[in-house]
Formats: sequence, C-alpha cells, structure tokens
Amino acid sequence: MVIKYRTFTCGVKFRPGFNIRMVFLQSAMDRLVWNLLLGLFKEEYRKHYVNCSRNRVNKWYTEMRNTAGKLFLRGQVSQITRERLHELAHSFKLFQETQFELAHEIIPKHKFGQPKFRHRGNWPVSLPLTITRGNTVGPAKFISGRDIRITKFGDLRISRQIPPGWDPYVARLIYGPDKKWKLIIKCMVEDGTSPPEIVSRKTVGLDRNVGNVALSNNIVIQPPKRMVEKLQQCQKTEKRIQRKMARCEMPNHKKKKPGSNRYNKQNTRLARKRAQISNIRHTYVHVVACIIAGMATDVVFENLLIQNMTKSAKGTIENPGRNVAQKAGLNRAILAQRWYLLKKLVQEKISGDIHFVDPQYTSQQCHLCHHTSPENRSGRVFKCQACGFETHADVNASYNIEVRHTGDRLASYVVEYVANAQVMGCLDVEGLGHGDQTAPVNRQALTGVGPPVRVVVPWDDV
Repeated sequence: MVIKYRTFTCGVKFRPGFNIRMVFLQSAMDRLVWNLLLGLFKEEYRKHYVNCSRNRVNKWYTEMRNTAGKLFLRGQVSQITRERLHELAHSFKLFQETQFELAHEIIPKHKFGQPKFRHRGNWPVSLPLTITRGNTVGPAKFISGRDIRITKFGDLRISRQIPPGWDPYVARLIYGPDKKWKLIIKCMVEDGTSPPEIVSRKTVGLDRNVGNVALSNNIVIQPPKRMVEKLQQCQKTEKRIQRKMARCEMPNHKKKKPGSNRYNKQNTRLARKRAQISNIRHTYVHVVACIIAGMATDVVFENLLIQNMTKSAKGTIENPGRNVAQKAGLNRAILAQRWYLLKKLVQEKISGDIHFVDPQYTSQQCHLCHHTSPENRSGRVFKCQACGFETHADVNASYNIEVRHTGDRLASYVVEYVANAQVMGCLDVEGLGHGDQTAPVNRQALTGVGPPVRVVVPWDDV
C-alpha cells in the first residue's frame, strides 16, 4: 500500500477559554530563541563547521531555558519552540551544504541562502503543532471529529470535517496578515488504487500557457469569463489601496516606529484582497487538475524552468536591459498561472505518473511532418508552411509533448484523422518523412484541418 501526503486547510473557531493572547506571546518567545540560536550558528560558522543536529539543538535549548534570566521563557510550550529551532537547524544545514558544493566547484541542484534574523515586522504568527496519534505525543490532540485541544492554549473547532481515511499527524495554526486564522493539517492517505499494470493507462500531453491549458486529446481548458472579470476587479481595488497606503505614514523598523492607524487599516485591507485573489486562482487550478485527472492516468509536462523564465530583464548598469516593463508584465502573467501548483496537484490526483520532456520547439514544430519554423505559428493558430496541417497552436504543442514521451509517430488522438486525411501528390510508402526538416519533392505530407478542438470552461461545462 502506497502512502501519500495531503494538506487540509480550514478555518478555525476558538472555544470559550482559548487563550489567544498566549499565541502571540508564544510567537514572540520563539522569535527571541530563533535569533539567539542563529547568532550562535553564525559565530561558529566563521570558525568551523556547525553541528545542526536535532540532538545538539535540543541540548542547547534545554540549557538556555534552564539558565535564562528572563522568566517569561519558561511560560512557553517547549515542544512548539523546539520545532521552530529544528526548522532553523535544517535551513542552516542546507546553507552549509550549498556553500560546501560551491567551494569545491560543484554546481548545486538548489541554492539555499543563509537564514536571517527575525524582527517583529517579518515574523509570522504561527504555531507548528505535532498531533498526538499512536506512539507520537504532541501538543495538539483531536478530542472529537472537529474539535482540537492544544496544550496550555485551549480548544478550537475547525470549519469542516477531515475526509475519512486521512490520518493527520502535523498541523500549523496561522494568523495571516489579513487578520484571519486558519489551520493547515498535513495528513497521510493510503493510496488504494490498483497497480499501474492493471489500470488501463491513458497518456495525454499537457501544454501550459498564459490563459489556457491545452491537452493532446483536442481539449483546451479556459477560465470562465466571470472569473476573469472578478480578478480584474480585485486587481483594480488592490492598486487603489496601494495608492492610499503611499499617502500614509509608513513604519520604520530601524527607528522602531510603527505605522499610522490609517496605514495599518489599509494594510489589512490589502492583505485580504490579495488573499481573495490567491484563493480564486488556487480554486481554479484545483478544478483544472480534477478535469485532467478524469481524462488520463499519465500526464506529460514540458520541463519548464519557471525561475529562469521569470527573471528580470533590467540587466546591469554597464549593460542595461531593454523592454524591462514589458518583461515584468509577462513575468507577472506567468507567475499568476500557478504552473508549479498545477503540476503538483495533477501528480496528486492522477492514478498514474507524470513525465517531463524537452520543451524546445514544441510550439513551432508541426506534429505531422516535423517541419520546424517560427512562421508556422500565428497567435493561437498553427498552420504548417510545409504540409498545410492546420489546428489550434497550443493543441499542436500538446501533440508534440505527448509524442516526445511515448515515441510514437503520431499522437493517439489524431490517428483517425491521419487515416481519413487527404493526401496530395505521391504518397510516401515510408510514412510522413521521419522528421526531416525539408521533405524531398516526391514526399508529400498530409494536408487539411486537424481534428476539431473542444473548449472546456470550468463551472460552465464541467
């Protein structure tokens, strides 16, 4: 039986007697201990390699807590603080490994920076909680289906029931900048699906774009019009709030001056509006992932380097960039599509696996004759200059994505079209040219319009 992990996000309602003030006090005490341990790590790192093991961190925290001059340190829940310190130790360990690889001229797969000191303005108010289950003992415990008891804090009730079969083992209580509480629970789920050998596998290629998602089964998924209008309205409101904040007295952390009441009020409004935008996009990506999971067992993605695609074009003082504002707008549009989240959700929802292929020239290459040219594509229309094959440009790209993984000459969804297509000139007995960039004169490919493309709009069609 395969164990998968799922996150469950819900709102909370505090029961009478829950000590909300202690949550903020716990967060402040965690911030103090974080800074003390980080200062020790940085001092040791200048001299030699730092020991970031859990055993070392536990011993340091116990000695510090027993000998601390400030008595309020003894009022915190030690297990919650230890989880914070273990997160810091893990981050510093990754930073050390990155520096070690760079020192030995090894290109690290991921670059991790050095953890930073936390001040009141950038420290999130959150509680990492270990849930008591089996042999695991933690500060949080389910006393009923929706009621949770936290040691020294009290009881709270979650807004919705955890799905049956989900085994929660860790959680995090968060007080967001929008002044709202939420609880994120991580659960273990047993995957009871049949093995891949028994399941009738169905593979589709997926092309991620700005504004739609195209599949190799001739389906294009587009957001509904009312959702686009709602996002535009929220973005206009966000800009209006930012203009109001620019006219308010802003906080100065260096001089330890808080912002004005008007600034804090507008800041809360801005956080709520941004949370609303994020929730709309997150929900839409969930629905798209469900649609894709209902069509196929295996999905093929392009191996896109999103971090490199969204780099700034401003350049340097010696070599300044061009079209910086246009590139910044494109970066925002790409990041708003949540491509990484879509890949993650599809991987969780499908019964098979996800695969990755090289994204080079997938949008310029003809799926039938493999003729590659920038002139083949004009906006959303793809028309091959060599064979005349015409279809939706993003669907053609999804054909190429599927073929690059399966190795077949044609995607399974255009075989019928190929069988019934009209052929002009001499028919090549070997097929369609085996990927030649320039086909010989006696080799003519298929012509005509490709299979009809169906546009699917979530909430309207599904």
